Amino acid sequence: PVIETIERLYSNYGASLHKIKYDLIENHKVNLSHQEIQNILLLSDYEFNNKNWSLSGYYLFDSLWIKINGEWNYLYALMDSKYNTIINLKMASSEKEKEIYTFLRESTRNQSRKSVTTDLKEEYRKPIDKLMMEHQFCQFHLQQKINRDLKTFIKENNLNENEINKLYQQKKRINSIIYAQTIKNARKILEDILNNKKNYYKPIIEICEKTIQPYLKNIKKNCEDSKIERTSSRLENMFLKIMPKHIKRKMKTFKGAETRAKLTLAFWDLKNMKSYIH
Repeated sequence: PVIETIERLYSNYGASLHKIKYDLIENHKVNLSHQEIQNILLLSDYEFNNKNWSLSGYYLFDSLWIKINGEWNYLYALMDSKYNTIINLKMASSEKEKEIYTFLRESTRNQSRKSVTTDLKEEYRKPIDKLMMEHQFCQFHLQQKINRDLKTFIKENNLNENEINKLYQQKKRINSIIYAQTIKNARKILEDILNNKKNYYKPIIEICEKTIQPYLKNIKKNCEDSKIERTSSRLENMFLKIMPKHIKRKMKTFKGAETRAKLTLAFWDLKNMKSYIH
């Protein structure tokens, strides 16, 4: 009962070690040290129980940086976007294409593979192509990249207020590509910009030529299939819950990081399983 209480308080309520210790004393008359509570959490044998699920085939994939003994490592996570459920987590020492491919292949073995939504990292592209899945680029991350490029241009060229306003007005044309209802309309706007280069600032043209044009199909996959998520924001928000900054910088082992992440997701995962398992 004490172990179950510790796991429940941590997974259901995100309770700190201090609060768990207080609850054990108050309700169970058991006084454990913070380290003993930590050890119980890290020895938890919770595993995802989704082997019998029929997954939707629509996924979100991302990796979270976690510092273990002073070295940055990665927590891979794959979410079924229809069922709003993390279907696999795994710690890895790098974001190499081979490791990503193996993780995605094993996570979706004997399951439908329709699409994956990710951020813009190049390391994700070949593994997803190799698995013959549609690849949607996260439109939120794309917006972030565009904003970074424009801010760099403003800083390097010391633009005045009027020039900055004009630059961001031109950026709206790029937004209209990203949020166009059809890929045909998106391509039409893109061609119009590139046919009138002299009317636009340099970074607007560079973004169109280097970021938008080569990957327009990946940016607009959601126009072809409405079930494809246009952003990976839901997965990123889940990362914030399972591994906040003050935690992800203090891990000591791969096992510990993986277990704490799975425990935090346990209650949420079980709720989804009741609704969708078949």
